[in-house]
Amino acid sequence: MEELDKLKEKWPSPFVKRKDIGDFTCGLINKATIASLDSRGTGIEDRFCIGREVAYPIESVLTWLKKRVEVK
Repeated sequence: MEELDKLKEKWPSPFVKRKDIGDFTCGLINKATIASLDSRGTGIEDRFCIGREVAYPIESVLTWLKKRVEVK
């Protein structure tokens, strides 16, 4: 979906922190949802932690979102 690629252009970093996923997705995805999916093993791939912060490469976030888009 072309619109999702535009999110990358506007984001100031090559990574998205879990706590900022709502801002990145314009409120479509909640950080608690991602945390829950991560714990089930169905969250965004390639996550990493630095201290207590969890983050994801922006490409992994976009790939994950594109797999879940349902156009109606």
